[in-house]
Amino acid sequence: MFTKLTSYLIVVGALLLQACATTDLSFPTQETTSSSEQESIVIEQTRTGRISDPILRARILADMLFEASMAFDDNRLMLPAGDNAYDRYLEVLSFDPR
Repeated sequence: MFTKLTSYLIVVGALLLQACATTDLSFPTQETTSSSEQESIVIEQTRTGRISDPILRARILADMLFEASMAFDDNRLMLPAGDNAYDRYLEVLSFDPR
């Protein structure tokens, strides 16, 4: 009933299924420091303004600008203290004065 082509396709399909089932598709990780250590390093670099990675610096700046924009949109212009658009934009300027 089965032709040679059908038998061949069944065998190839079974081999492909077996290969997919036994292959570890996870990405290798190379963590030299724990995530909490990395986070504390990023926080310290952010606080001192000495972030060397331009992509990380751009992400932090984008997050800061987003928070400032959200405060502005919520009409938190000057109040509450520390969580208003004015203070958030000052933080952005102190982080990147350009």
